[in-house]
Amino acid sequence: MTRTTIFSPVLAFAAVFYLASILLAQDDFDKDDPTAAFAALDKIPLGKYEGEEADKMASEVLKNVEKVNKHWLFTSKEAVEKWSYTFKAQLTGGEKMEKKIEMDRSIGIWENMRGITYFGIPQSLLMGKPTFKSVEVTDKQIKLHFVCSGDNKASQRIGNGMGGQWFGFFSSTVEEGMLYVNPADFTLIGVKLPSGGMEKYTKYAALDEACKVPRRIEISHPSRGGDMTFDMNFKAYEPGLWLLDRSIYKVGKKKKSEATVVDVLVNSTAPVEIVDGADDQKAE
Repeated sequence: MTRTTIFSPVLAFAAVFYLASILLAQDDFDKDDPTAAFAALDKIPLGKYEGEEADKMASEVLKNVEKVNKHWLFTSKEAVEKWSYTFKAQLTGGEKMEKKIEMDRSIGIWENMRGITYFGIPQSLLMGKPTFKSVEVTDKQIKLHFVCSGDNKASQRIGNGMGGQWFGFFSSTVEEGMLYVNPADFTLIGVKLPSGGMEKYTKYAALDEACKVPRRIEISHPSRGGDMTFDMNFKAYEPGLWLLDRSIYKVGKKKKSEATVVDVLVNSTAPVEIVDGADDQKAE
């Protein structure tokens, strides 16, 4: 197996970190086709870390990913003591749903924390013990080829709704895929799966100098009736809350439902929206 010679993984990583372009990274994710890599490792292009080197590099990358993305992948900033909102959803031309949600830091209900049912691949990778076939570092992206086997499979739980009521929902386990990371700031670009499914993260806003949150997540999941797609748009609020604004669920090209969050209060007051950096990465 051929491998590019690199003097030092640390120096190579630092070099691409400073050369990266956020917009180019996003474009590269849109164009990349990892199909061959899922079938056979030796078909992946050169310039990667493999074997033990891949696991070591992936560990370093994921530590930085967690630091930068923790306030949307896991919990809001500590200054957010409590928050409330009204969740509304409606099937196209049909049934409606409305819920008043009140939260504080002692309540660990994932969907209520963010205003929508979203548990994606990144959370599973950070909480689990994946192995890595390869890690490819370029000036445009860091591409991690992950494998989750046995009881350690990654998972997705996605739905337009919450609390056991959804107008569009799927849950799946994932054994293998590609995670794409922006080397400029360790924000996540997306995930691609062998099935053709994907998650894509764009329009980041900065909560502070260290942490960012995506204001848009696009999710696609293959199904017999046509791809299930969720276009989730979020808002970031002072002093550090990430919450749904609007989500549209489609099967194929047909809109099936829409969900919105209104009447948002953070620490008992109407919050100020954080918009800094929201246009750094634009979806095409």
